[in-house]
Amino acid sequence: MEVYAGFLAYCDHHVGRLLDSFEELGIADDTLVYVIIGDNGASAEGGPAGTFNEALFFNFVPEGHEVRLGLGMRPDLTGRGLAQPFIAAGLMERGLVESTDSIDTGDGTLELNGRTITDDHKVGRVPLSEVIRMSSNVGIVKFAQRLSPRDQYETLRDFGLGTPTGIEFPSEAGGTLRPPAVWGSQSSASMAIGYELSVTPLQLADAYAALANGGKLMRPMILKGETDSSGKLITEYQTNRPHPLSASPPNPH
Repeated sequence: MEVYAGFLAYCDHHVGRLLDSFEELGIADDTLVYVIIGDNGASAEGGPAGTFNEALFFNFVPEGHEVRLGLGMRPDLTGRGLAQPFIAAGLMERGLVESTDSIDTGDGTLELNGRTITDDHKVGRVPLSEVIRMSSNVGIVKFAQRLSPRDQYETLRDFGLGTPTGIEFPSEAGGTLRPPAVWGSQSSASMAIGYELSVTPLQLADAYAALANGGKLMRPMILKGETDSSGKLITEYQTNRPHPLSASPPNPH
């Protein structure tokens, strides 16, 4: 534990240096930073070797060294709250929610198809914005019922989930986003919360950036361009990428 504490202190110091440099360059407001730190192995969830994602451990997915070395290029993230902003965007895009609409979350529990969905905190009747702010499972599941399975699938896919970003990295994973044809009775509710799918940290950062970028999904790049020995720009790479609909996804029916 002492070694791990030292490691965290070291990371904290150098992440702070990185953030300070963003401030000095004047790009802090336009920069999204993800810091990914795995379990130190001292808890039961991580096991003796530790884990970057306890969801893999609980679902009996082996996490060998080749997976750990994949870092942000492997499907890793899943869990509550991950998909809520995208579901909200899908509802607004299709005119299925108004700013005055609200949902009654009751006592913070919802019985659905033999499953009990719960909230950490009772929030009562709230609009969609408060559902997102409070990360209400019950609220987002109720709102998501206004979407058909196809609409819900296409909403998540159009944010790039289940689709490689196209970054110049040969081992990039596409994540997991199953089409409605193979959904179970719980899938719609699960995906509204953020389960039954997996994304890489890079995919998630790209999707959230689209929310702040006028809905435009960009292709992340390792290199912005190439210059010659004199510093003249000779090649500039484009960040725009085709809409995910053009990527020939699985038939959602």
